[in-house]
Amino acid sequence: MSPPRGPSRSGGRGGRPTSPRIAEALHWIGWAEKSRGNGEEARKIYWDAIAKFGDDRARPGLEDIFLALGGFYPGAEKDSLEAKLAEARASAKVAAKPRAAVRYGWALGQVRLGRKPSPEASPEDPLAKQRRIHLLLAELAPEIDPKETSPRILADVGEAQLAVDDLAGARATLEGLRKWWPRAPERDRAHAGLGFLALREGNGAEALAQFDLFEKRAVMPKTAPDENGISLVEGETGGKVALAKAGLLATTDSGRALHLALAVQRTKSMPARVRADAFLLAARTLVAGGRYREALPYFEQIYILFNRFPETVAVAYFERAQALEKLHLPEKAREVYSELATRKDLADLTESAKARDRATALGGVLKSALPEGGLLPPRPAASVDPQAKTP
Repeated sequence: MSPPRGPSRSGGRGGRPTSPRIAEALHWIGWAEKSRGNGEEARKIYWDAIAKFGDDRARPGLEDIFLALGGFYPGAEKDSLEAKLAEARASAKVAAKPRAAVRYGWALGQVRLGRKPSPEASPEDPLAKQRRIHLLLAELAPEIDPKETSPRILADVGEAQLAVDDLAGARATLEGLRKWWPRAPERDRAHAGLGFLALREGNGAEALAQFDLFEKRAVMPKTAPDENGISLVEGETGGKVALAKAGLLATTDSGRALHLALAVQRTKSMPARVRADAFLLAARTLVAGGRYREALPYFEQIYILFNRFPETVAVAYFERAQALEKLHLPEKAREVYSELATRKDLADLTESAKARDRATALGGVLKSALPEGGLLPPRPAASVDPQAKTP
């Protein structure tokens, strides 16, 4: 594939760019050089473009150049890239180049987010890493003028502010994105973010309105309508929005809520974390309607398929055992409580201690037949039949 032709690296007369899309063109020129094996030349093109246009107002393709830099600094060389970005950010602030300073800070966050730990490094909890980077991005907010800032940066910063509980700041950033960049693809993320913000504030009606706008205007592909007429926006945000809507509808339209959760659960392109949450929401929706037996296989599938998410697994064990108690099956409940209480990989979680207490109350903790870590024999990963009669 050949990159599209664009303006020369030097721009137009007097060295000034002749096109607002010159950064986009330079991104493709650098890509072409790299594909020919000229990595050093491509890296020089990118750094030169950043130095020349980094303090411009929003310019298509410029953020792509920042992101592409990571490919030139493999492995431990990422340390050098991080240091260079941090130094450039400090210099831009001293030189009163606010847009460049924001871009360097944003790029630093993206590099850190994408880094894999070296084999020698101590493993970092993924949630702790994500929060650390959210804090870094959220700190950029006071330096941002929405009308001059890339929609991609606005979306990332607004979502970071929401993640660190700066609700007022998140609203200002996301509203700025929606106001100044109404045609940008990132407007979808603004609607989703404002929906989650309204949810946090207890405004369910506003949340549903924003989620509906997200689904209506999304540029991401959608799944084909299922037998219930449900079509989902693909990707992590689409799945989270569908589950948030399901949670809001659970008390007023439990049937629709269940269908939404099942649609997410069956969509294999959804991230595993989202599908695990969909199983849990489906089970809880059934339990809330007194349909305990139908909920059982959904709880069970979580600790069969999603052991990488221990907090969700522990909740699934505990709530499945509770459902069994509701069905007057105390010995079955005791078995499930005991499995949870004896799994060493879940021992630090609150549900483990609660499960031990319930198993003791039901006659004592049973010795688990599972190997350490709950590694179960493989089972079919097909969608669960809600009419299944699992005991």
